[in-house]
Amino acid sequence: MSFMTDNTLRYATRGLTGNRETDIAFLKEQIHEYSFDLRITAALERILRCLTVPEAGCAVA
Repeated sequence: MSFMTDNTLRYATRGLTGNRETDIAFLKEQIHEYSFDLRITAALERILRCLTVPEAGCAVA
């Protein structure tokens, strides 16, 4: 990822709490907010998939 994308993704995930239900709702909001940037939304969707698949042991690429 580029420096700008990396910083934007850090900013977009700043509100994650570690609480699964809260984080799912937060990520859905962020995906909507950053819908103009396909790289950011793709990364946020990968994180969201890890939270919505129970016991998946998901690795974010």
